[in-house]
Amino acid sequence: MYKIEDALTLHVSKACGGIPCGRITTEGRREFYFYGETKEGFVQAVRAAMGEFKHYRFDTGEREDSKWEQYLTVLYPSIKDLQRIANMDLLDVIIKRGDVLTIPREVQHWMYFPSNVSREQFRESAKAAGFVISSEFTSDGDLPFAITVTRTQSIEQKFIDATVLELLDLSLRFDGSYDGWETPIKTQ
Repeated sequence: MYKIEDALTLHVSKACGGIPCGRITTEGRREFYFYGETKEGFVQAVRAAMGEFKHYRFDTGEREDSKWEQYLTVLYPSIKDLQRIANMDLLDVIIKRGDVLTIPREVQHWMYFPSNVSREQFRESAKAAGFVISSEFTSDGDLPFAITVTRTQSIEQKFIDATVLELLDLSLRFDGSYDGWETPIKTQ
């Protein structure tokens, strides 16, 4: 599929000034999305690219989308998807350092809030959910009321994602922002 994507990108960029902006894969089908300067030559560019891959069926479609609505409402990852991606990226680094993800350890998380009241509301909800409050401080910016919480757990993808999404939801409920996590490396 990467070869097909590369061929499409080459042909569509030359013909239409198109840039790849996303893909959707579902039920044995992959859709490639491009935004271009013009639709002229698009169908011919796709046919030329797919000529190298005769065993694949394909169809094309295009529409005017100057406001990038398809990109913003369908292709761009949600806040939860972006957090899952960030978790994967951090886990990749941790794994390369020899970490055994299944070993429970203390994981620290940062959140920021617009007011002390919203931070207090978050604090009580986090405590009720089993988190330990590590610290509270103020910083600069639109969300100056910071708090860090910890929980001892394994950091396997499904577990860290569940914890992070729980804290993300709690932060958003109180007009705050989740800002990430860290943990010591555990090799044994």
